[in-house]
Parts: sequence; structure tokens; C-alpha cells
Amino acid sequence: LSPAGLCQHHCQRIVVHPRDTVARGTQEVEIPKVSSVAQATREQVARRRARVVGISERLVAQAEKTLQRRIAAHPRDAGLWRRLADTQRMLGRFADARESYRRSLALAPDAAADWAHSVLASAPLPAPPTGERAVPFAQIADFLSPAEQQRLWAATLAGNYRPAKVGRGTLDSSRREAATAKAPTPRTVRRWFVHKLRAALPAALARLAADSRGLRPENAQDYGVELNVTAHHAGGYYTCHTDNGDSTPLQAGRRISYVYYFHREPRRFTGGDLLLYDTDYEAQDWAMRAYSRLLPADNTLVLFPSDSYHEITKVAPANGEALPFGDGRFTVNGWIHETRLAPRPAARSGSPGDAQPPNE
Repeated sequence: LSPAGLCQHHCQRIVVHPRDTVARGTQEVEIPKVSSVAQATREQVARRRARVVGISERLVAQAEKTLQRRIAAHPRDAGLWRRLADTQRMLGRFADARESYRRSLALAPDAAADWAHSVLASAPLPAPPTGERAVPFAQIADFLSPAEQQRLWAATLAGNYRPAKVGRGTLDSSRREAATAKAPTPRTVRRWFVHKLRAALPAALARLAADSRGLRPENAQDYGVELNVTAHHAGGYYTCHTDNGDSTPLQAGRRISYVYYFHREPRRFTGGDLLLYDTDYEAQDWAMRAYSRLLPADNTLVLFPSDSYHEITKVAPANGEALPFGDGRFTVNGWIHETRLAPRPAARSGSPGDAQPPNE
């Protein structure tokens, strides 16, 4: 059993292969067929997709155990080690995945495995392989000082929120459940947060290397920044998408996405993981064969290319009961542009040359 081939999932269609059922224990679980949105409503697609993803997530954990047993019998099989590494990456166990990739590469060269190992090891990235590859990301822990965190919390909890939108500014609960802060909260935060973000950009862009989308570390102060403050509470999620795929002029200019996580400790919720799906950037396509799972870590900043396919898993209360507003998953999130953005008239107090974006 391997996570590869469990299902091939596109944002607008779900194609299950190679069979329409997968094994769960001794039972065969039927996976509903959806070939296109023309054959089902968006709500049906969302419900069926949730069932497919729920099954596949359970199978990933089962796959790891099966692969470990097979490796015990065939320890010099590079393919098994590679599949085990992919599985561990999908579980968010990056240290284990790095070791499994290392074992695989010691047995046989593999450009995609070498790339994935480098992504997880925070090592210099090799030349990108062709086809689907692990999404590169930069991760910065302890991003804000305690005083800055308090300042952020004060603005966040004092703000008013509205349902988050998708694409060209529409509400679609089959794709996204979240809330974004209304003015003046984003402007209040960006007055000081954007300065911190720009200071971190040179190292992050150097880390992304060939996948920095033409942004150069030495020009970090010249790049435009969009900024939102977003809350995910019980039931919150965001299905697979890219951040520049809807092709409005503002969205098309997005190069690097960033997410700063903050929440109360100990964490009162489960879920809210960021799944970075292996992406074929040249073809702008992807399949749910492998992904990197990043758990929301308090006071951590994550950056990755905006044309990467990604999603946010559903948030649930850790105790199975209610999740008060202040106990949810909060982020300061947005996008880096190659050029400065024209400010909105209402954003006079914001940073010069930066846009206050639409609520997306």
C-alpha cells in the first residue's frame, strides 16, 4: 500500500485511480466518481472530495506501517524507501522523511527524491527536477518578540470579522470557511508587521532560490505586500487552490505567499494544517500523490511560491466541545509582489506604496 496512486485530485475534478475502491482493513470502501463539475454541483463535489481525502488520510498512516514491513524484508529497495519518505512527509514527520530519503538516495539516484530531501533539510536546493516536485518553503520560528505578539493579539481580539471570500471576491462555503478582519485591523497590523516581514525576506528568498519567482534578496525593500488577518475556528478550512490562479490583475502579480501563525498555548484546536501538494509548475498541474504537511506552529512564519497548490485542513476543538473565538487558529497572511502596489485611498495610514487588498 502506498500513498502514491490513492487518488488523483484536481481542484475542479476528482479522478480516482486505479480502482474505484480502496482497501480499509478487510473491507472495500467505495469512492464516489466525479469526473467534472458539469456532472455534479459544487456542493456534491465538496462532499465527495471530503470523503476521498478523509479515506486517503487514514490510508497514509496504514501505508507507513505496510512499507516498513516491506522494507524489513527488502532493505535495499530504493523505491520502497522513497515511498516511505513520501508517506512520512505527508504525515508531517519531516525528520523521519529526511532519513528515509537519505536511505533511498544512498541506494539509487533520484532527482525528485534529492529535491524533496533538500526541501525538508533546509539545505541548498539543487536544480529543480521536471514534473511534479515537493513545494519549497522557508520556515522562520520565533518570528515576533513577546511584545510584538502582545501587540498583535490586542489588535486581533479587538477587531471585527466577516466571512472570507475566494477567487474574484465571492463567498463559497463549499470551498472555504474562515473569517478575515475588517478595517482598521489589517491597517493597524501592517504599520509594523510589514517592516518585520521585509527584514526576513532576503533569507527566505535565498532559501527558495530558483523558486523565488524572480524576486531577489537584495531588492526585498522594493516589493509590494498584501496583508490580511484571518481566523479559522471550528469547521474552518480552505480546499485546494493556488494564490494567483484566478487572474485578476492583483492576484496575477502574486509571487510569494506568506503565513504567520499565532494561537494560544497550549493549542486548543486540532487540524488547520497546511498541505503543500507536489506541483508541476511548468504545466501548472498537480495530483494528490504526495504533499508536505506543515502543522500550525505558534509564532512561526512560512513562505512558499504563490503558484503552488495547497489547502488548509479542517479545524476542530481539541476537547471535542466548543472553541471560543480567542482559542482558534489565527494568521497574518498575504502575498509578496515584484512591484510596489498602489495604496487604496482608505489606507492612508498604511505603509507607503503598499495596497490594502480585497478581502480574499
